[in-house]
Amino acid sequence: MFSELLSSDNAIKELSKPDYVLRYCVLMQMGAEKMVALELQELQKECDFITHLCPCGVKGIVGICVPRELSTAEDTGDNSDKLGSLRKLLLSLRTVIDVLEFHCIIELPNDYATDSELPLKLYEYVRNLSDPIPSLRKANGFRVTTSRIGMHNFQCREIEYEVGGALSEKYAVKPVMRDPGGEFLWQNIRADVIGNKVLIGTRLNKEELSKRHKIEFLNRVTIKSNIAAMMVREAKLTPGCHILDPFCGSGTILLEAAAIMKKDIVGRGSDSLDKVVKGAIRNAEYEGHLDILEFQHGSAVGISNMYTEHEFDAVITNPPWGVQTGQTTNLETLYKKFLSGVSRVLKPGGRLVVFMLRALQFLDILRGYGQFVLLSSTVVRTRNNLPTIFVLEKQKDEQRDMLKRQLRELSPFVNFSEVIFNVIHDQEKHKDRQGKSENP
Repeated sequence: MFSELLSSDNAIKELSKPDYVLRYCVLMQMGAEKMVALELQELQKECDFITHLCPCGVKGIVGICVPRELSTAEDTGDNSDKLGSLRKLLLSLRTVIDVLEFHCIIELPNDYATDSELPLKLYEYVRNLSDPIPSLRKANGFRVTTSRIGMHNFQCREIEYEVGGALSEKYAVKPVMRDPGGEFLWQNIRADVIGNKVLIGTRLNKEELSKRHKIEFLNRVTIKSNIAAMMVREAKLTPGCHILDPFCGSGTILLEAAAIMKKDIVGRGSDSLDKVVKGAIRNAEYEGHLDILEFQHGSAVGISNMYTEHEFDAVITNPPWGVQTGQTTNLETLYKKFLSGVSRVLKPGGRLVVFMLRALQFLDILRGYGQFVLLSSTVVRTRNNLPTIFVLEKQKDEQRDMLKRQLRELSPFVNFSEVIFNVIHDQEKHKDRQGKSENP
């Protein structure tokens, strides 16, 4: 049996304020709900709403609940109106993919994973709902789009066809695949199947919010902008700080940092592929950030030779996952050399934020390395993978710093050149050179 678990008229029992109802919801990768909620908390002083993570147990969603009196108000989109202001704020979020006006969540029957006729049964169920999408009464046209997560015996296009047919008959409005623009009132209805639940809502953004960068060059593997925004926020950047991405690819992380910090940063990026570096430069130029961002060709295992000691306040990066490079690259050696270089160029107390597929392998390397404190790890779902966002902090070694100061003070009184001094006394650089000799 189908059942409507939640509609926009229902109060949510779990909420601390029962007089609030679910009006909007924002979508993100599964597992990242708390990171999105943190960004939403910063907006609560501007609008009256509360958040509800994973309503009805549906992952990848954060609900936006407003006072009941607002939920029945006419939503004109006017920025002076409370709902209009809230919508504007939600569409400005950088950690989300989509913003929906919420309509309902439907629970599928127990045999949802094997029932090939479920789309037709869903048609009948939606057709018999009293008024699932009131805004369609005024629409000139609409389309239904579906994403599907989980094991099912049907395709997205079947859900789109059946739900679209039910709504078309119910509201006497014809499906129109594209927004004609102008005064034509068109709506993009989402009917997303997530396990045994169907989320129905009206999409408020025209295209994915994670595609906000109009980049000139797209690398073969590019991190989504909303994931990059989560990483930048976890780095706790401050105005004027210096940041590094040694696996920069298309430059998405640095572009996102420049936008979030309103250009009040100095960013450096490097990559082992020259064509990728040239592409990142083009992207930064296109968005007007070449005055604060600089890119160069170079391997991440050699960053201790590319940058000065303690040059950066934060390192934010997405190292190779091993899907494409794992056959030809020793990832353990790569990660160890990368951490060694980061420990040299990152300031004590600075943060290292990495997006990593081989999380358990990386965690074992971290435990053996001992230079960083693990602050948090968050597993997220991206397509059909489960990578992890690690947030690390470089430990402050006061004894080592004191010893280095003493060595520096007395070095002018011995017959050593600066190069020899660095080889003898600069431990991290010495380790890096040792690694090169052991792994030609």
